[in-house]
Amino acid sequence: MTLSFSFSEDQVLTRRMIREFFEREIAPKAALWDRSRQLPRECILKMAGMGLMGLYAPKEYGGQDIDNVTAGIIHEEIGRVDCNCGVILYVHNNAVMLISRVASGEFRDEWLEEIVRCRKTVGLALTEPGCGSDFASITTKAEKRNGYYIINGEKSFITGAAPGGFELFIVFTRTGPLEARHKAISSLLVDLDADEVERYEVEDMGLRGSRFGGLRFNNTKIPIKRLIGEENRGFYYIMEHFNPGRVLWTLVALGAAEKALELTVDYAKQRKVFGQPLAKFEEIQFKIARNTMNIEAAKLLCYKALWLADQGRTGELVKLHAMAKWFGVEAAIKAIDDSMQIHGALGYTTEYPIERMYRDVRGFGWADGSIEIMKIITAREILGKEYLPYK
Repeated sequence: MTLSFSFSEDQVLTRRMIREFFEREIAPKAALWDRSRQLPRECILKMAGMGLMGLYAPKEYGGQDIDNVTAGIIHEEIGRVDCNCGVILYVHNNAVMLISRVASGEFRDEWLEEIVRCRKTVGLALTEPGCGSDFASITTKAEKRNGYYIINGEKSFITGAAPGGFELFIVFTRTGPLEARHKAISSLLVDLDADEVERYEVEDMGLRGSRFGGLRFNNTKIPIKRLIGEENRGFYYIMEHFNPGRVLWTLVALGAAEKALELTVDYAKQRKVFGQPLAKFEEIQFKIARNTMNIEAAKLLCYKALWLADQGRTGELVKLHAMAKWFGVEAAIKAIDDSMQIHGALGYTTEYPIERMYRDVRGFGWADGSIEIMKIITAREILGKEYLPYK
């Protein structure tokens, strides 16, 4: 077997082009979006113009239909400049992927190009006030009545849900009895410009420009034709997308961590303590070396998972995706935390990006499946389902 650790020429070119675009269009404004808590709409439209908001959409709808490894490169690069925009890129593309792969042709014809062009941005509404990791226990309900689904319930801690956020959401609702759990969940497209939905803001620690918030449904009427895929298949759809998505999510965090380490190396070489550069102290060297090693190892794990998916070799993917998120996010959080420590008081100020990186990346430890859930999945894949602790 021949092993190659090289990206293709096209992928190397994509990385160079995307890095230049992100550093020009996003990096100078990232701190402003963080302070103002505003959705960076101008940036979203520019990303759409570059084809970045339809990574997995078919080309006939204006999408790129790219491979997973190239998608990983793009997510890693945006993490280097702004995790906030990285989360928006990730969530929107995850929703686009779901529509592209499971929606009917009629549905795609009506909605997909509009979404890819970002005439309307789209998010995913899964989490509820009393239901996070146990997605099969959601209580938001949709009942069929006179050609409509009538939705009642609440979604919380949702990217883009606050006022001024996304216009569209794929809302996962219960379309059968609670006892049916994962077998009675469906996905519906809700248009907040047209449908009666109350939206509210949750002021979060980081990712402030992603308009974190919630949605309340009180007899909200959604046309039946806005069902995405088949009724009662929503749980299976989202589980299929969570696994590869977790790797892209992790690469956003790793991009931020890598940038933080670059800033830290430069700072340690310039900052003098007791008459010599900070970089000459062994403890500083060891922190930088250990974190560099962990970030590199985490990236290898992520790209292995994405490459295997591109080759259609799915046997190990569930385990690899869980391991990548567990190890990668922990490595990113630790690297940025150590970077802040090395920067001292400067790293704690809002004049320098380290504190923003820390606030942003800390949220990656629970979103899209917590680190604790990743550990359970990894153990399950190694030992077998019969050894699950809750069985």
